[in-house]
Amino acid sequence: MKKILIIVESVFFALLLLGCTEVLIPGGMSDEALSGGTKGPTELYCWYHGEQIPLTLNQDYVNILLDTTVVKGADVSTLCTELGLAAKSELNKDGLFKAALRQPKDYYRTVDALRSDVRIRKVLPFYVFGKGAEPVGSSHFFYVQLKELFPEDKQEGVTIPYLEKKFDVDALHQEAERLGLRIDREVAYMPDWYVLSIEESGFETAVEAANCVYETGRFEAIDPAFMFVLAPFATNDPLFSQQWGLKNTTYPGYDINVEGAWAISTGVGVKVAVVDNKIDPFHIDLSSNYHSASYDVTTGYPCTFIDGEDHGTFVAGIVGAVGNNNNQIAGVAYDSKIMRVRRKYEQNDNYDLIASGISWSWQNGADIINCSWGEVGAFSQLLETSMVNAMTYGRSGKGTVVVCALGNTGDTSTTFPACVDSLILTVGAIGRDGYRWTGSTYGLALDVVAPGDEVISTLPCNTTGLGSGTSFAAPHVSDVAALMLSANPNLKREEVVRFIELTAKKISPGGAYTYYSTQNRWNGKWNTEMGYGLVDAAAAVTVAQYAGSTPPAGSPSMDFVVMSAVGAVYNDYIVMANIPQTIVHFSLLPSQTNSSYTYYWHFTTTGDPFWYPSYNYVGNDPGVDMNIPRPSTNSVLEMRCEIYSGSTHLYSAHFDLGVRADFP
Repeated sequence: MKKILIIVESVFFALLLLGCTEVLIPGGMSDEALSGGTKGPTELYCWYHGEQIPLTLNQDYVNILLDTTVVKGADVSTLCTELGLAAKSELNKDGLFKAALRQPKDYYRTVDALRSDVRIRKVLPFYVFGKGAEPVGSSHFFYVQLKELFPEDKQEGVTIPYLEKKFDVDALHQEAERLGLRIDREVAYMPDWYVLSIEESGFETAVEAANCVYETGRFEAIDPAFMFVLAPFATNDPLFSQQWGLKNTTYPGYDINVEGAWAISTGVGVKVAVVDNKIDPFHIDLSSNYHSASYDVTTGYPCTFIDGEDHGTFVAGIVGAVGNNNNQIAGVAYDSKIMRVRRKYEQNDNYDLIASGISWSWQNGADIINCSWGEVGAFSQLLETSMVNAMTYGRSGKGTVVVCALGNTGDTSTTFPACVDSLILTVGAIGRDGYRWTGSTYGLALDVVAPGDEVISTLPCNTTGLGSGTSFAAPHVSDVAALMLSANPNLKREEVVRFIELTAKKISPGGAYTYYSTQNRWNGKWNTEMGYGLVDAAAAVTVAQYAGSTPPAGSPSMDFVVMSAVGAVYNDYIVMANIPQTIVHFSLLPSQTNSSYTYYWHFTTTGDPFWYPSYNYVGNDPGVDMNIPRPSTNSVLEMRCEIYSGSTHLYSAHFDLGVRADFP
C-alpha cells in the first residue's frame, strides 16, 4: 500500500472528543479553556486501515448544517452577516454550506455560539492535510463498512463473488439505534458500505461518531467522509489542430508511439469508463463510440447532458474520438467504447457517490476506469475500497485496470486517490519538448508519464480545443491499456500495469532525468519526475500480444516477458518461427528486490553451439534484457541471477527458457 503522509501542524481541536466521550462546553469559557486549558487539548484522530491517524484542525472554515425548516436558502446571506460569517459555497440539498470565520482567533468561542443557535443543527470542522494544502471539510455524514458473515456450510478455499457475499446488517441497526445515528442509505453497488448521519444524534462531529462506531469492534472499517477538494486543472485554450501526443513532429520520440500499436489493435471490444462530469451525448466525433450503458451518480439514472460541463467531453475525446472519419481528431483507442459515468466536478463532493460510479463501472463490464481527477491530502477508505474491488473482481476476476491522474500541484504533494494504493496506475504529464509539465505532481507515487500540456481534444457543441493537466495525460495511458486488452483479452490487470511500466521509454531531454533502481520498483529503473518513463503504446501492445504466463521453475524463480514479436509464447518456451531475433526481459520477483541488494546476472546456453544471445543491461538492476537470435535447432537459455546483500550471498534466482527454431 502507498501510505498517505499526514503532517501534524497545530494544536488539536478541543471540541472533538476521544472515542465516545461526550463533553459540553459551557458558554463564556475562555479561549484558553476551550483549547484545552492547563489539561491540554483532547487528541484528535480518525481510524484508517485499522490505525489511528492524527488530525489537524483548520480554524478558518466550518461547514454549517442549517435547520432548513427554519432558515431558507435565501436567508443564508442574512444569517451569515448576523453571525459574523462569510458564505463560501451555496446551500446544498442537505442544508449544508461552507463558511469562513471573520475572526479565526476566536474559533472556539465562535463555534460554541453557533452550536447554541436554534437555526443551526451542526457546526462541522475542516482539517489540514499537508502544509499549504486546501483545507478539507467534514459533514454530518460518515461511512461504515460491515463485516462479512461466514455461513457454517461455507467450504474452505471457496471464493464467494463480491455481490453474493452476506454482511452483518444487524450490527449496523443495533449500533445505530444505541447511538442515536440515522442510517441514511446503502452505498449504491457496494452492499457492505452504508452512509450514516449524526444530524439527530448527540455527536458534534462525524469523526467523533465514526471513531465511536469503529471502536465497538463490530465493523470492518469506517470512513469519516472528508469532503472532496479538487486538484486544480487548467482551462481549455483556443483551437489547435495537431495531436502531438500521438505523433510529435517537433520533438520526435516524445509521444506515445501509437501508430505502431494501431497496426496491431485499435481498441475493438474494450470498454473504458470515463468517470467525470457529463459528456456531450451528441458530439459528432464521439457519439457513435458511446457504450449503450451510462450512469449518473447523482440521480442513479443514465446520463443526460448539462451545459457548461466540458472536462468529461475533453477526456472522452482522448479516449475514443472516432478515427478515420475525416472529422476532428482520433482517440488513442478509437474503436473502443466509452462508458459515460457522470460525477459532479465540484468542491465538497461526496465520496459515496464517486465510489458508486466506480462500482457501477466494473459491475457493468468496464475493462478500464479512467479517473482524471483527484484531491490533495485527505483520504477515503470507502473510495479506495471501491477501486480495490474493481481491480480485484472486475473482468470476471482478471481485474479492471484503474488509471488515475496524479495531480496538478507542480510539486510532490500527496494526492488522493492516486497515492493510496500501489495497484492504481498513476500518471504524470510531460510537455511537447519531453520535460515534465511544470504543473504535474511528481514523487514516489508516480508510475508513468504521458502527454499533458496543450493537448487537443473534443469540447461540447461539436468543437475542439486545447487543455493542459494530468487529467489529460491519464486517458492516454487508459487507452494504451485498452489497446493491449483488445490485442489480448486474457491479460490480468497486474500484467497490463506491469507491461506498461516495463515498456515505458526512458526519455531524458537534455540529460535532465536519471533513472535508477529503487525499492519497491521492480519493473525497471525509475525517476522521481518521469516514473518508469513515457508510455510507449507500440511496445506495450506488442508485449501484450505475445505475453506468456510464467509459473515458478524452481525456488526462487524469476519472470520473463517477450518484448518483441515471436511465433508463439508458452509457459516455459518460445517459438521463433520466421522471426530472426527477439528481445526477452527477465526480472526478479518483487519479494527478491531491495534497493540495498546487488545483482549479478549470468547465462549459459545448450543446443545450437553457434548460438550467441547477448545482454542489454546497465548497472545494478533486478531485471535484464536479452537479445536472442533464432537458433538453428531447439535450444535452452539458462538465466541465473546471484543476489547479494553487501558481501553476503542471499540466494540465486533462475529460469530456463526454451527457444525453439520452428513449430513442431
